[in-house]
Amino acid sequence: MSMLHVVLVVIAVELVTLLGLFLVLVTMHVRKSGAKTRKFRRFWVRLLPEALEGRREPTVRIKESIVTDACFTLFHEFMDEQLRQLGSGSPLRLRHLSRRLGFTQRLQRQLAESRDPLDRAAAAKTLGRLRERLPREAVAELLRSEDPAVVLAAGYAAASFRDPSYFIPVFRAVYQRTRITLHGIAELLSRFEEGVCPVIHKTLENLIAQYSRKTPSRSFNPNKQVDRSDQAAQVVMVDLLAFFAYRPAAGSLLRLLRLSEHEEVLIHIVKALAKMGDTGAIPSLSELLTHPNWVLRSQAVQALATLGAVESAPLILARLEDDDLRVRVYAQKALHSLGEVELHEKVYA
Repeated sequence: MSMLHVVLVVIAVELVTLLGLFLVLVTMHVRKSGAKTRKFRRFWVRLLPEALEGRREPTVRIKESIVTDACFTLFHEFMDEQLRQLGSGSPLRLRHLSRRLGFTQRLQRQLAESRDPLDRAAAAKTLGRLRERLPREAVAELLRSEDPAVVLAAGYAAASFRDPSYFIPVFRAVYQRTRITLHGIAELLSRFEEGVCPVIHKTLENLIAQYSRKTPSRSFNPNKQVDRSDQAAQVVMVDLLAFFAYRPAAGSLLRLLRLSEHEEVLIHIVKALAKMGDTGAIPSLSELLTHPNWVLRSQAVQALATLGAVESAPLILARLEDDDLRVRVYAQKALHSLGEVELHEKVYA
């Protein structure tokens, strides 16, 4: 072996040794950080119940533990977990505790002053969950971000705060600037809760009015209105009205059912009317039993069964001869559901 080979082997051994030492140090640091995190979490979990009751000593002890930036970040994650566990419950006690700890004020400074948009978005999201008022300008700026993570966090912040005026801007920003699905955006927007339904209803009324105009309105505002060509927005709004079973909008949904040129929107309207239990929709749903789209025919059959539309049984019976097998199966189930077993059996006698 030449001297050069020996030198190369020695260098390689030293590099491997240094790499091993580096990995050992990294592992020790990670374990130490993990142990520190678990220690703080156990500490906060133990003191939280009494602090939520307004007791001074545990509140002071928690406050003293989140002085450093690192501990503040850990506590921020801890508070987000507590707020997620509350679900739709009121965060009132956590909001009061957050203010007493100075945590709310620090989040507000982070939202206003941080140069990192992700940090600002994280602060906005937590403040929204705490039902703290958010500066409209700050949220609007975050919604305009090109970073999908920032836009998504800002959307959750605005939705959690339940300000209906944010509904259309949040939908526009999140749906256009992130890869969220229609199901995902509907779940996000459901966090506005039922108070947003009158806004959606009014938006649908404006949408219906567009069908009576020969030319687009010059006053159309995309941040407050939905264009008749915007199928995705219509589907989401209909689904939310169905989710909250908002009966006052049933009449508007029926009018949109007659006007909309989007079959996907029609399918969601049929489901919504059934979910709302609107028996006044039975005549319109019965007309859809002969629609060219088999999905609409099958959904109409199911909706009529849900609404207990016995008067539509003869029309449903005719669907037992439908060209599509799935429609025939749904028609069978509907007749059984409506108690028209004998009528169904006569066909196969």
